[in-house]
Amino acid sequence: MSISRRTVGLSIAIVVWITVSATVFAAGAREPAEPAPPETLTGVGHMVHEAAANGLVEPYLERTGLRRVEWQTFGVSELHGTIVRQTALPSAPFDFGYVLNYEIDPRLLARLEPLDEWLRQAPIEGFPEDFSEGMLEALTYDGHLRGIPMRGVVDALHVNRELFDERNVPIPTTIEEVFDAARSLTFQRPDGTRVYGFGAHGSPDNISGQIINLARAMYPDRDDAGIITPDYRVVIDSEPAIAAITVLRQLYEEGVLHPDISSHSIDDVTRLYETGRLAMWTGNITNYDNFNDPERSSVAGNSDVIALPFTESYRGDRVGYTSTLFWSFVIPHNTPNKGLAWEFIRHRSTAESQLHAGLHNANQPTRSSVLAHRDYLAQSDYADLAAQLTAAAQVAWPPFAGRAEAGDVAGNEIIRAMHGQKSPRDAAEDAARQLREILRREDLLQD
Repeated sequence: MSISRRTVGLSIAIVVWITVSATVFAAGAREPAEPAPPETLTGVGHMVHEAAANGLVEPYLERTGLRRVEWQTFGVSELHGTIVRQTALPSAPFDFGYVLNYEIDPRLLARLEPLDEWLRQAPIEGFPEDFSEGMLEALTYDGHLRGIPMRGVVDALHVNRELFDERNVPIPTTIEEVFDAARSLTFQRPDGTRVYGFGAHGSPDNISGQIINLARAMYPDRDDAGIITPDYRVVIDSEPAIAAITVLRQLYEEGVLHPDISSHSIDDVTRLYETGRLAMWTGNITNYDNFNDPERSSVAGNSDVIALPFTESYRGDRVGYTSTLFWSFVIPHNTPNKGLAWEFIRHRSTAESQLHAGLHNANQPTRSSVLAHRDYLAQSDYADLAAQLTAAAQVAWPPFAGRAEAGDVAGNEIIRAMHGQKSPRDAAEDAARQLREILRREDLLQD
């Protein structure tokens, strides 16, 4: 945790309280004195959030008259637990916080301050049109927005252009061409080295995420593509997911996927890619920097990144499918300093603040205009693609307490189908039954 100066602040508060109380008593006043305005605004987050605010806090302090912003920093899981516990208290010991979309659920969202009225009174310029609709949807509970996206990443398709050129395979422009290219780019070199056309790491949660990616790329115009929809309908047993599981099984049987995919970690997959043994991989767009770093990658200078393309029949204007992982500013419903907290969030959410954080503090912006800004483009080869993907990004899973359990349930059934232990349909239907039970326990099931 960051070092705190609460003791000093508390001493000052006690002195002020004693002075005010003595004055009131001497004057014979019967009404209690107005509480002194706070001198400190307290935020709860990860250390990267404190770093992302470097150079941005001072203008806020000058405008509000506060003396400082105090930070309490934790690891991701500890941070989530801290916010859940403290938002259940009569009064929260923090004024603003940061939540990761994978960690939030309806229980927590209900304890966060609705921001609609704050936006009406003191709007964020460019809101909501400059923010991802998918991100905002994930932060909406009971019809009210509960957070403002501040830091995020999107997935994209990493491609080894050297392998494409070597095998005379065009860069895919449709999801069908992705599958064809993956087959064409799977081969064995004369020295016995095996090259794989497509890859993923094999944890159940990640495999289920890959099925969501493929299902939504194959069926972009359907609202039942994926595993669980944003309105809590279980759809893994619908046509899109079953078709995606079927493709995954076919690619595995044909040797396009590494035979040890089920046990591969993210390090295993990136090592395959960086050593030139993997042609395509869907993952965090920022891996482009690592893959083109000659100090760590043998494919540096030959790795590119594109959007995971939609089916050939798609006629919309989105560049491709992407899922997103993002952090958001939130205000606990039980802080007495909501106005000051909102002003901090509003200040940090401007295009100028996001650009500063992106340029100086390695903070991936969530505003499309910032990603497309000439200064940001100048330092990032993929910023323009990130801007397009961020604008259209969707959250893979809706928020709920059993999300991690659901990922394991779905992923284990998908892995069984991939290995031929079940048919894709049987695996999908078995997963659906278990997922519906998880949502039913939380009173969220909408089927």
